[in-house]
Amino acid sequence: MEERLEERLNQRRDEGSLRQLIEPVSAKPGRDQSPSPASLSHLIDFASNDYLGLARCKRQHDNVESAYTRYRQGCEGSPILGATGSRLLSGDSQLARSLET
Repeated sequence: MEERLEERLNQRRDEGSLRQLIEPVSAKPGRDQSPSPASLSHLIDFASNDYLGLARCKRQHDNVESAYTRYRQGCEGSPILGATGSRLLSGDSQLARSLET
């Protein structure tokens, strides 16, 4: 199996289709030189899961925080934080549905 995986990696490398993360250039330890969100605000990001820009939206953050606080008050024990997998595979929740509406 290891040999087969190594062959596939080499094949992708040869085809130029091997994807790799590039380490960011650091100006100071712990800080990268990525463009600031403000300098990119006029662009639309179709290359990530945040193409709607909700990851940096203050209003959306406030809505999620408020909904999660209400959700926690109705839970016994500790609620699960995070998807833990696809909702199609590991189950849906009322919290996820209400956040989408």
